[in-house]
Amino acid sequence: MFYLSRWKFKDYDVIIFDRFVCATLIKFKALNYHVNWLRPVWQNIRVDIGLVLDAPIQQSLNTIDDRDYHILYTNEQLAIEKGEYLEMAIKHGYEVFDTSEPLEEVHEKIKRYLGEILFSRSLKE
Repeated sequence: MFYLSRWKFKDYDVIIFDRFVCATLIKFKALNYHVNWLRPVWQNIRVDIGLVLDAPIQQSLNTIDDRDYHILYTNEQLAIEKGEYLEMAIKHGYEVFDTSEPLEEVHEKIKRYLGEILFSRSLKE
């Protein structure tokens, strides 16, 4: 989690929530641990601005294979994780970005999306 408290144009409070609790519990679910009783925790943590990077499963497997030290995951485990993140995105209205597109295009889409949201919110204040 990252916390920012200054912006070029005014003071504000921003917490960047990078998966933290959600990722651990979703990973445990995919690995068949009995964590469904904790589902309300990972599905009900809500941030003001959320986005999900949707990677094809094979792309995720390739990334894992490129690491020096990694745990091996099956297609099925990654599909469970992906489904949980997409379900959370739908539930909370988070934007989903398809990372199978070229990296530069994805970066630009994310910057545009965040710029539009931040600009529209600053106009309302």
